[in-house]
Amino acid sequence: MALILLVLVAILLPLACGHGVQAPAEEPAWVQRGAGLYRGPVGLAFYGVGASQLEDPEAARGQAATLARAALARVFKVKIEASVSISAEEGKSGSIESIADTSEIFSSAVLRGSRIVAHHQSPGGPVFALVALGPEELARHDADGGSESEGARAKYESALSELEKREPPQ
Repeated sequence: MALILLVLVAILLPLACGHGVQAPAEEPAWVQRGAGLYRGPVGLAFYGVGASQLEDPEAARGQAATLARAALARVFKVKIEASVSISAEEGKSGSIESIADTSEIFSSAVLRGSRIVAHHQSPGGPVFALVALGPEELARHDADGGSESEGARAKYESALSELEKREPPQ
């Protein structure tokens, strides 16, 4: 019993005095969650997360954003391929054509339309970037392409909701 008490005192005393392992700084939930289709800071959207260890803070932010866009593109590709596969299995050729059209718009928008939502600097660690591609970004991208329509945002909200239903995010 005395040995257990001695071990507890030896462990807890340095912590009580402020010397010992310090708790890590709070990281935003998106750092842990990573890339995917989920409801996050801008609502239902595709999200990408990138990290950089470069010394130069500005270069690190830029590299993290580039890596986040690459992660976003990978998630998007997997999600679209899964939707096409499911539609093919269900024998919905019209749905496949619709997904293919949406895929073309989304693919172009990943690089041009996605936006940086946040950065996070871990103490002594990497810089993280979060990029999003949601209905607002897609509608804006659509308008840049000269094909703006009144229902563009609603169209993309519907498309994202359909993807979310097909394979609910984790």
